[in-house]
Amino acid sequence: MEYIEGLPLLQYCDEHQLSTNERLDLFKTICSAVQHAHQNLVIHRDLKPNNILVTHQGEVKLLDFGVAKFLNPELVGELNQTQTQFRVMTPEYASPEQIKGTHITTASDIYSLGVILYELLTGERPFKFEGKT
Repeated sequence: MEYIEGLPLLQYCDEHQLSTNERLDLFKTICSAVQHAHQNLVIHRDLKPNNILVTHQGEVKLLDFGVAKFLNPELVGELNQTQTQFRVMTPEYASPEQIKGTHITTASDIYSLGVILYELLTGERPFKFEGKT
């Protein structure tokens, strides 16, 4: 396993006082990384700012593929039933289908990217989950 030194996305942006355009450039790089995962039939399922690290050189690294869904069975061999039905998510960034527990596609990651972009540009999350069960 590789050790990666850097900062979580939002902390990096704040500490480096990135402009809107610089934040958008970082976001484009994040989208390219997610696209690469999707092209390789991997759905991350827990995209959030703390799972995106930016190195001191400004490189974006996606972290925590521990709950990723592999759409290509050759990549994972045989998964046991508990692994495939186990739902882990961060509700503030989870898509409606993740919250409902229905079928997950790459669209779930795209939804999470939208929430990340909103927070990256406004400093707030679009939805508040405090006190909701």
